[in-house]
Amino acid sequence: MRWGRSQGYFYSLSTGVVIGDRIFYEYHQNSTPDKLYSLASVTKMYTTYAVLLLADRKQIHLDDPVKKYLPSLIIERTELKSDPVTIRNLLTHTSGIPDIRYMHCENWMEPEQTGLPFRIPAQHFPNGVTYRYSNFGFMILGEIIQQVSGLSLDEFYAQNIFEPHSMPNAKFGRVSTGAAGLMNSFNDISQYAILWANRTRVSNSEQAEKFTLNAKLYNEIFEPLLIYPETGGLLFTGLGWRMNTSDNGDVFTFYHVGGANGTMAWLQIFPRYNAALFYLGNPPELTNEVLEFQVGLQHRLGDIVTAHTRSSEPVYAFKKKTPENEICKRMSGLYRSMLSNQDLPVECVDGEVIIEFRKNLKERLIFRNSRVGVGIRSNRKYDFYFAAPEQYPQGVSNHEEFFVRTLQSQESD
Repeated sequence: MRWGRSQGYFYSLSTGVVIGDRIFYEYHQNSTPDKLYSLASVTKMYTTYAVLLLADRKQIHLDDPVKKYLPSLIIERTELKSDPVTIRNLLTHTSGIPDIRYMHCENWMEPEQTGLPFRIPAQHFPNGVTYRYSNFGFMILGEIIQQVSGLSLDEFYAQNIFEPHSMPNAKFGRVSTGAAGLMNSFNDISQYAILWANRTRVSNSEQAEKFTLNAKLYNEIFEPLLIYPETGGLLFTGLGWRMNTSDNGDVFTFYHVGGANGTMAWLQIFPRYNAALFYLGNPPELTNEVLEFQVGLQHRLGDIVTAHTRSSEPVYAFKKKTPENEICKRMSGLYRSMLSNQDLPVECVDGEVIIEFRKNLKERLIFRNSRVGVGIRSNRKYDFYFAAPEQYPQGVSNHEEFFVRTLQSQESD
């Protein structure tokens, strides 16, 4: 870690490991336990907990449509034939709002159309068919929290998260949204890590009933909304958190990252061992070298958990599962865009999926799991939508649009 600072990867850094309800390891480089750092997108994990608390108290329901709480906000586009977008869709990044980091969005919904204090990109996919990471989805969740509770985000988080869980320094900085803006010290995030390492169980009996999630709701956090043709070896997003599953389909770790110039934050939970690890830092620039350093840091902290738990392999070890040949054959067919009517031919050749991403330009997909592949030439992500594990996919999305499988293709397979 000293080496990381000597390379100029960060100005200061705080790291920690918690086991059960105590801090097992901590290290500070040019930092102190109460020094504040930006969380960036790790803020979303506080927003997730805030939404779940409201659901636990029956103030909202996860499958309620968003427009129940924000009547002026109509996310669904008629031409996409989308079902109503729900709170669960926002939490799982399956609302159909695009990830504008990887596309140029020309179609925006302005505040006067939506009643929101910010503009949002128009829906590009029907809800529930693909995962597309969206800051805007969590910004909308922040608005719902305020609408339902009657409190600002600062007030709700302070009264329901920071104060009950002994997080004395936690606060919003200059930005205050459900997607980003929170500041934490080592002392703060260590307490939040302890909360999740112990399955949101609250040790203080006076607080437990109000701030511990019921078992059913807690278990829903780890259920994939999207359908995968094979179980095990999955990387998916549940309610807010990113999940890794073992071969038998159990979630063995969940986590989230926050990153930008000036910010690197990480929080990872290992539920089998009631353990968690985290770090907070402030890189001058989020370069590829800094990203590689962070992966190494995650593994070094994970090795501490591994040694303590006497696990036979690193607790963070993940074995991804790619689709079997039979599933690749099912992906073969002709797909047509719901927005542009462009055709997308897909074929299976020697057990590999080939996509014609432009006229007469084809590329092979490298699969991240049993439904998501990345083109080796375009670096585009393609996500095949399954309505049931044993069926043919009904569509496929890239970063811009959703392509529906045509009937002619189904008949020819």
